[in-house]
Amino acid sequence: MIARKEAEGQDFSKSKLFDDKPVVVELLVRIKNTTDKTVRVYADQGTVAINDEQIKLADYSMSGTRFGDD
Repeated sequence: MIARKEAEGQDFSKSKLFDDKPVVVELLVRIKNTTDKTVRVYADQGTVAINDEQIKLADYSMSGTRFGDD
């Protein structure tokens, strides 16, 4: 989801990284484990390519934001 920061309804004041960013992106991911082994996926490990820019997710993840099963 791509939205203007003020329309997102989330408090971005916890991190100065977002001060000069008018637009934010929320990744919506669905993962299905079809194996008999545990799979772990971490939202702050990876890189997203948007147009010609590559963004390391660890640089912009919200500190302490965790959800779902481990």
